[in-house]
Amino acid sequence: LFISCLYLVYCLIATLLILSLRFLFPVSLQAQTTVCRVGYYTFDGILSDRTGNTSNTGIAVGTPTYSCGVDGQALLLDGANDQVRIPNTASVAGEFDREDFTVSFYFKPIGINGTQYLFSKRDTACANNPREISIRYVPGSRTLNTFLAQDEDKDVNIINLVDNGACWQQLTVVRENLRVKIFINGEF
Repeated sequence: LFISCLYLVYCLIATLLILSLRFLFPVSLQAQTTVCRVGYYTFDGILSDRTGNTSNTGIAVGTPTYSCGVDGQALLLDGANDQVRIPNTASVAGEFDREDFTVSFYFKPIGINGTQYLFSKRDTACANNPREISIRYVPGSRTLNTFLAQDEDKDVNIINLVDNGACWQQLTVVRENLRVKIFINGEF
């Protein structure tokens, strides 16, 4: 499993804006918001948070390596025991409970068996705190399973089919109030 560019944004829902201004000649601009950005991981040969917050630096578990990505390098996880952990003391540790947020990343599934956890965050005291977000991919059925739990009685499980034959898939999860939207390759 390859993962490239992970954006973690909360507070104000942020989306990629593509602006086209017409003056004497056409101009195209692209912007990625930094408003309320909590974490930004390019996985371009490093596990650090590009926002500059060093407490958010990822810790490699297993032997993840780097390979060719969407833009630059990507993180290659072998499917056995590789993962990247963000310390529980990091600023991202308190996210994904009741605030609005956006998570966006590219992934390139490899293999055909098992369930691949793309993204997962839950409190270390799981029995006492049901807050959780997990995004899993099942290559055999090409399905994405996105699960969010805010409280014991408020959770959602969304299953999407990934039918795009593209090598890299872009996934964006937006939570706004109690609504959750899933965009796969830009489509809702």
